[in-house]
Amino acid sequence: MSEIHILGPDFSTFLRSVRLYCEELGLSYTYGPDLNGKKIPLKSDELAHVNPFKKVPVLFYDEHPIFETTTICRFLDNISPTKKLLPKDPLAISLIDQWSGALSLYIDNILIRQYFLEFAFPRDPNNTVRISIVEKLIPDVISALNLLERQLNNNTFFCGNSYSMADAILTPMLDYVSQTPYAEQLFINAKNLLSYLTRMKERPSGKTVFSK
Repeated sequence: MSEIHILGPDFSTFLRSVRLYCEELGLSYTYGPDLNGKKIPLKSDELAHVNPFKKVPVLFYDEHPIFETTTICRFLDNISPTKKLLPKDPLAISLIDQWSGALSLYIDNILIRQYFLEFAFPRDPNNTVRISIVEKLIPDVISALNLLERQLNNNTFFCGNSYSMADAILTPMLDYVSQTPYAEQLFINAKNLLSYLTRMKERPSGKTVFSK
């Protein structure tokens, strides 16, 4: 197996998604913000050399860069010598693809970019959380979580009965949101989603990626 390195900071939800996918496939990898001994800052010109959109994670496979989390996961599935996470049924694949894309675009935007980052990296000049902004976002966050609850239903995994990249993408998002001060209010009608999060974090992959 060729060398795999995941470029990006450990706190990145999508880097954690790629790590989860590697763990589930049993692939060895390294990760972090350094590349060949040099730190690559976020949104930097150096990062643009491997991802023109200056986003992380970027997967390096024998020093070949690959960006976009869903593409990375599909690539990892293709190179895995034994275990495969992508199903063979076209409809099952489309379900995973559509939700992986929706999670990466729409759900990430509201849960992480707008809501969670207000706590993690306060944008107020005094470096304090803008509570008025958070309160305005709460209805949208609840709506997104309720949508996810309906999709999950009583399934073991987000897209059915098998672990998929949708689970790898969703779990880090839910983990962060569940740690915010308003979590009890947010998940009031999404109890299955909280149970799901617990199950995902208790998997060997989750214990590795989410260990403190």
